[in-house]
Order: sequence, then C-alpha cells, then structure tokens
Amino acid sequence: MNDKIDLVRVGQLLCKNGLLIICLGVIGGLTAFGVSTYVMQPSYGASTALLVNRSAENSATMAAATNQQADIQIINTYKDLLKRPVILEEAIDQLSVSNLKVKQYKLSPETLANMISVKNESNSQVFTISVKTLDAKLSADLANSIAAVFEKKIKKIMRTGSVTVVSDARISNVPVEPNVKQLSLFGLLVGMFIGVVGVLVRELIDRTVKDADFLTQQMGLTNLGSVSFITRIKSIESAMERQDPTAQRSSRANSDLRHEHS
Repeated sequence: MNDKIDLVRVGQLLCKNGLLIICLGVIGGLTAFGVSTYVMQPSYGASTALLVNRSAENSATMAAATNQQADIQIINTYKDLLKRPVILEEAIDQLSVSNLKVKQYKLSPETLANMISVKNESNSQVFTISVKTLDAKLSADLANSIAAVFEKKIKKIMRTGSVTVVSDARISNVPVEPNVKQLSLFGLLVGMFIGVVGVLVRELIDRTVKDADFLTQQMGLTNLGSVSFITRIKSIESAMERQDPTAQRSSRANSDLRHEHS
C-alpha cells in the first residue's frame, strides 16, 4: 500500500520474484532466437577492395595539401561516384548476362545503391565496396562487377588518378544479418526488463495491507488484536482429531456405545 518503494523493498521484491523474472527473460530470448532463425530472411554480404593511385600530374596540382588529405578527398569523391547510375547501370547490364538472378530481383541502380556500403580505413589509400543481398553468390558477383566497371570508367570520369582492384569478392554462405546471438541476448534482456517492471508496477498498485505496523505507525490506528487465519473445516470431528487425537477416539467410542444401546 506504500506509494514509494525503497531500495531494500526493491531487493526483496526482486529476490521473491526472481524465478518469474528469469523465466520471462528465457521466454524473451527463445522468442528472439526463433524469430531471427526461422522467420527473418538472412542477408549475405561480399566485399572487394580497391586501391587509389594518384597520378604524377595530380601530385603537382596538390602540392599545397598533404598526401593524406588528398587521398581522403579523392576517396570521398569515389564513394559518391560508386553509387551513381553511370557505374551501377553498366554493372547491372554486364552481370545480367551471366547471373539470371539479376533479372529475377529486377535490380535497378536505385535499389542497388541501397545495397552498397563503401568504407575506408584512416591513413589508407584502400577502400572497400560491400554489397548485401539475399543471395550469397549474387552479393559477390555484384561487388566484383561494380569494382570492374568502376576501375574502367574512373580513368575517363576523373583524370586525377586511377583505381586498382586489389582483392575480389568471394562467396560467403555465412549470413551477415540477422545476428542471432545479439538478437537472442536482446530478447533475454527485454524479457527480464519486462519482468522487473511488472513486479514493481504490481507492488505500486497493490493497495492491500501487508502488516499491522502500517496501521499503527502510518495510519495512527490502535491495534486491538489479531485474528488468525482459519482454514475451512470439513467436520468438527476432523478438527478435534487434529487438536487432540485421544479425545477424538474417546468421542467415537462413546458414540458407538450410544448406537448399541439404542
């Protein structure tokens, strides 16, 4: 009946309802595991790496800038160009000849651009193209096709340098999404959190009197006594037998004698 719960009371509630909280956590974890394993469709990724080579003419032009800044600027420009239709349209056209799934998925430059992620490490002239689709082979083929088209066209689009493919994308049958372990752990934590919140909310809205101290100390009432809880009695004889078995046996004997005389 208290509107406030102190830390001691919270600890007692959590210990008392620990099994319930753990069970809800397990249910949440198993639910997340089942959904991520059997319901969510897995996605497969493939990556190819490209090396940025600055030309000698471009080095003279960028004499005022440091090499690192120049590389970063060029790579940022390449990242933007990689997702443009001028690169993706030709990559799709070339791949549609050898991979029938390109036509099956009806890939367009816009949808393919959403499947691509480009990143590079700091202080490095190498950047990586990653493609994520629902098919492992298609992901690898798309990554290699985009890299090949980009390597060929970048020399015509920008005369500041060239790009070289340093590693081809390989087929990986291990899905990158969903992450079953992370989702299962998240479901476990969510289930336990729901259990803790449910226990605390139930305690806050519980308006019953837990003990006599609340009536005397907080309500200012006088305690005149207490009545013990009495279970339901099937018969007087069974109650007497629990209290005094010998008295019950003598009562049965007297009852039998009265029946005989009658």
